[in-house]
Order: sequence, then structure tokens, then C-alpha cells
Amino acid sequence: MNEIVNEWLIQLINETIEEAKATIANERMWQNGADDDESINNHEFNIQCNELYIEKLEEIKNNL
Repeated sequence: MNEIVNEWLIQLINETIEEAKATIANERMWQNGADDDESINNHEFNIQCNELYIEKLEEIKNNL
């Protein structure tokens, strides 16, 4: 039973990672179109947060 639950968790984590990658791509697009430093910095902050999120999710997945 533990293997089944781990597989579910891995699938959920993988889906979440893909969503975060899509969010990063979207943020980069918005960042490239931004014309003021505040907007550029806000998008960069969001990108960095999502990259860290992916890193932590990968750590969790690797420890299952």
C-alpha cells in the first residue's frame, strides 16, 4: 500500500512541478514586456520563488 501512495505523491509532485515551470515561463514573458523596474523586480521575485518551490518539491520527491 505504501508504494501506491508514494506513486500518487510522485505524480502529484510532478504535476505541480510542471505547473510551476509554466508559471515561470509566464512570469518571464510578463517580465520581458514590463517597462518599469518595480514590475521587472516583482516578476523576478515570483520566478525565484517558483524556482525554489520546484527545488523543494524535488527534494521531497527524492526522499519518498
